[in-house]
Amino acid sequence: FSQFPMSAFTAGITNPQSKSPVPPAAMADLKVNIVVAATEANGIGRDGALPWKLPGDMKYFRAVTTGPKAQKARNAVIMGRKTWDSIPEKFRPLADRINVVISRTLKKEDLPEAVVLASSLDDALRLLSAGTLGESVEGVFVIGGSSVYADALAKPQLCDRVYMTE
Repeated sequence: FSQFPMSAFTAGITNPQSKSPVPPAAMADLKVNIVVAATEANGIGRDGALPWKLPGDMKYFRAVTTGPKAQKARNAVIMGRKTWDSIPEKFRPLADRINVVISRTLKKEDLPEAVVLASSLDDALRLLSAGTLGESVEGVFVIGGSSVYADALAKPQLCDRVYMTE
């Protein structure tokens, strides 16, 4: 497992699909991290699933994305629809975390009540920084897929750290 500061990943990265300006100041207070496991060829998935079974990595993923937290605070995980679909149903939503799914096709009624639906990464960050939800969020973790990773990496002012399993 490796941890890297965002500066190691941001040189020359752009996301042509990102149409959003720099997020509002309230969102800048969120600590956004990226959690990724990749093959030697930088693959992150295969046939809608992880291309490996690494129980130790899953334990590490849970530990990183759930804690430590201040009292009454929770971490949030942000993922695209395909990442959501790749999680076995019995594990959805991911326990002890605020789950945010980014999708342009899903409707709120397609997801469990506790899951937050967003239309983009910027929308997800706005939702996580607003109101009661914003008061309870401590850390934010982008967990996939490729377009959500690309959007997060294109916003180095928001990203703090990359947790990478190779």
